Amino acid sequence: MECSTKIMDGIPIIECAPEPSIPYQGVFFFVHGHTCSKELWYFGSLAERICKMGFRIVSIDAYKHGQRIEEPYLSKDPIAMTEAMISVILKTSNELRDLYEKHYRKMGGKLGILGISMGGHIAYQMVKRLPHIDILIPLIGAPDIRRHYYDSKIELLGKERLNKLEPFFEEAEIPYRDFAHVENGLMMVGANDHVVLPDNSKDYFQMYLKPNFAQLTLQTYPVGHEVTKDMENEIERYLKNDVLKQE
Repeated sequence: MECSTKIMDGIPIIECAPEPSIPYQGVFFFVHGHTCSKELWYFGSLAERICKMGFRIVSIDAYKHGQRIEEPYLSKDPIAMTEAMISVILKTSNELRDLYEKHYRKMGGKLGILGISMGGHIAYQMVKRLPHIDILIPLIGAPDIRRHYYDSKIELLGKERLNKLEPFFEEAEIPYRDFAHVENGLMMVGANDHVVLPDNSKDYFQMYLKPNFAQLTLQTYPVGHEVTKDMENEIERYLKNDVLKQE
């Protein structure tokens, strides 16, 4: 694959084009985790594997991350960064929507979104920002941001700070009906994840998604807050055998 770094609408991205000999499938957005950046090594072998299937890979720096790093990510205060993450999620989700609508929709093909950790939170957010997503792959992320903060951040932030974030939590709520716009969805969690608790995704899936949307799948792996080679292999298998075989 041939990759280049550029800035589009103020957003630094890495864009990788598939070989011309490979049938074009569409665009696949990659979104990194909290305090990380768009560098492809972060995603293991997934960028190369998915690009070889015919997808244009677009990896973006989230708001206040990577090349556009700002406070509180310069001073790295843990409380301030945790408070800021919710605004990073919301703003990056809107930017990703606008980037696709303005620059990539016209290229045609399928739209895929893959995110890890905070990027997984953002991937979930996209279901209510775009009218159709062909492939959604949130990894070790949370569909319920309010619950994620109360499950995992209350000890650090305290109840008073969490209460002040309530308007952001309301904006981040995802109506489960919006998943009807997702053609194919594969969600993965770690059974031993203490950063993003797996029950966040499991409960949301069991309550809302499994009864209503047979095209969505949740898989649990005996790992912590990580994406393993086994998970990468399953993503490749899923795309080749369950998604692209439909062509």
